[in-house]
Amino acid sequence: LLSPPCILLAFILIALPFSLANAIDLKESTIRVTILVIASIISLLIYVKSHSATNGLQYIHNVFIAINLSSVIMIFLVPSYGISYGDTGNWQGVFNHKNQLGAFSSISACISITLLKSHPKISLANLALAIFLAIGSQSYSSIGTTIFVVALFFISSHLKFIGSLVYKLRVPILLLSLTLSFTIIYLSISGATYSVFGKDTSFTERNLIWQYSLAKSMDSLFFGHGISSFLASNQKNSSELFNAVGQELLSAHNGFITSLFELGLIGFTFFICWLCFIIKSLP
Repeated sequence: LLSPPCILLAFILIALPFSLANAIDLKESTIRVTILVIASIISLLIYVKSHSATNGLQYIHNVFIAINLSSVIMIFLVPSYGISYGDTGNWQGVFNHKNQLGAFSSISACISITLLKSHPKISLANLALAIFLAIGSQSYSSIGTTIFVVALFFISSHLKFIGSLVYKLRVPILLLSLTLSFTIIYLSISGATYSVFGKDTSFTERNLIWQYSLAKSMDSLFFGHGISSFLASNQKNSSELFNAVGQELLSAHNGFITSLFELGLIGFTFFICWLCFIIKSLP
């Protein structure tokens, strides 16, 4: 429990209640989510300590399978909710936005790949289901990420030197991915215009969303506004938001910006460091 990842998680747990003090709109739901996240992290730490990291991953995998199956049920049996806005055709499953389903499916695919050797049948089935849901969400970033991860896994499985190279450079690859994401955000909000395959750096006007969200993050830079507070704060400042962005927002369309807004610079830094330690400690 005194390993660097556990210590960093402890700091994240401490940072979460502090972020609530600066919430723009402190709702009961925000407090509930904060308590739930803290309880989940503590429960996972106790489970891993009592059993093993592999058993913990299997447990998480089972939870992801249940949520994926629930999303399928919502999409095909309750399409008024399972399909975004009822008629656009984008799947959102049990989530409130297609991008959340896409991101969840990508993570689910990664977990399934990790367990393919130890639990091939159930992992392969969930991997296929995750890819199916990612495609149905029509979240291009999630689809691209899922395809890239699956392709990289199968290539490295057949070409061992590629797998060894990826493992050896796993932390630099993570940091490079973070740097690339931040660079894309910077280019988008700075006004620089580039076009690739008909897509420009405004990313369908998400540059306005990112610019507004980052500006709001500065109001409580160090401690953030509270986990799960992004939607609540936007609802409270709906007129200001609409004037700046021209639409209502359910998310910042970028997990890093959402994390910075909700956790602040301190919590966000702890989270990135924790992620690096987890990647570095992979066997």
